[in-house]
Amino acid sequence: VAWRRGEHEQALEQIRKAIASDPRKPQPHNSLAVMLRDLGDFAGAEAAVRTAVDRMPDYPEALTNLGNILRETGR
Repeated sequence: VAWRRGEHEQALEQIRKAIASDPRKPQPHNSLAVMLRDLGDFAGAEAAVRTAVDRMPDYPEALTNLGNILRETGR
């Protein structure tokens, strides 16, 4: 996986392509949130994970990631 090899730009490009191919799927939005959070872009991560939750309100991984992002930003 490009992300684990430190190829962040390539990984972000791949996930954005996945989102573009089917923006209704929540999983790519959640994956984008994790990547952006790892890069310190908490605003972008929150926006992406909220999109995932909007797509699937009972998506446990996205809800956990949203909680972590909110905790890490003091909210």
